Amino acid sequence: ATHTFGKGCERYPSETPSLYPSEKPSSEPSLKPSSSPSISKFPSSSPSDKPSLLPSLSKFPSSSPLPCAAPFQLKLEMDKFGKMDNSFTLKDSSGVVFLNYEVGSLKNEQSYTLEQCLPEDSCYTFTIEDEYGDGLCCEYGHGSYAIVYDGIEVAAGRDFGSLATHTFGKGCERYPSETPSLYPSEKPSSEPSLKPSSSPSISKFPSSSPSDKPSLLPSLSKFPSSSPLPCAAPFQLKLEMDKFGKMDNSFTLKDSSGVVFLNYEVGSLKNEQSYTLEQCLPEDSCYTFTIEDEYGDGLCCEYGHGSYAIVYDGIEVAAGRDFGSLATHTFGK
Repeated sequence: ATHTFGKGCERYPSETPSLYPSEKPSSEPSLKPSSSPSISKFPSSSPSDKPSLLPSLSKFPSSSPLPCAAPFQLKLEMDKFGKMDNSFTLKDSSGVVFLNYEVGSLKNEQSYTLEQCLPEDSCYTFTIEDEYGDGLCCEYGHGSYAIVYDGIEVAAGRDFGSLATHTFGKGCERYPSETPSLYPSEKPSSEPSLKPSSSPSISKFPSSSPSDKPSLLPSLSKFPSSSPLPCAAPFQLKLEMDKFGKMDNSFTLKDSSGVVFLNYEVGSLKNEQSYTLEQCLPEDSCYTFTIEDEYGDGLCCEYGHGSYAIVYDGIEVAAGRDFGSLATHTFGK
């Protein structure tokens, strides 16, 4: 407790209120403001001429807060190992982060509903990752996620492998998402995209007349022409996975300038399965195929008898089984 007395003390207010407050204000203002506002038994009968620089603190807030402009909700069901390998973020197009849950943030086999009030005039990107590559379903539990934006479910997923990305909000037609939307637009956007989509779009409502200019990318048709153009340089990968291939094998195919033609991450393919993967390549390039095994036992022989073979332009140019942690093959022109 602190007590101040003597002459001139009214210019230096005490830190604790007086037991005997004065009935009228002092003739001169204090040299320094009080550390907390005073409580008067006789409040002023009229408001001050100037507005307060600080908002008042009320014990009884308004009963009608302003509504959220663009409510976001993430409904999440974690699988048996979600705490160990799942993470997700929510950002706008300028990179501002609204949600960021790293690996270990949430618990296994738990349900969550995460909410955020977002600005309504932005485009948002939600990204969910799984370090193990099995998504939230189905070998190790039946997890899932769903995104509700402004009252509408705009995306959902379960078995997404290593990564899924969803874009939604206003202005997103100028920034195409990396994964297709569950709810494609029924009409084109009013402005062209700032950057092209990573893959051609498939429309439920094709145009009734051809465009004035030829397409820069080939169209994808469920019913291809009976006489397609021959492939200049056909590539074929024949692959036999071993008992644990899903957990530790990955491979890529790139040209000499770094353009990626195939990219299968850990978890993309199933154990003890046979695959034949084909790609039509430009004929005037040099290509590098890389296959990796995180465990270091290749595709053979302690944990199964897997193998791979690369056929380029009708000729087998490489093959392998017991390659340890890494094998790289270069071919082409």
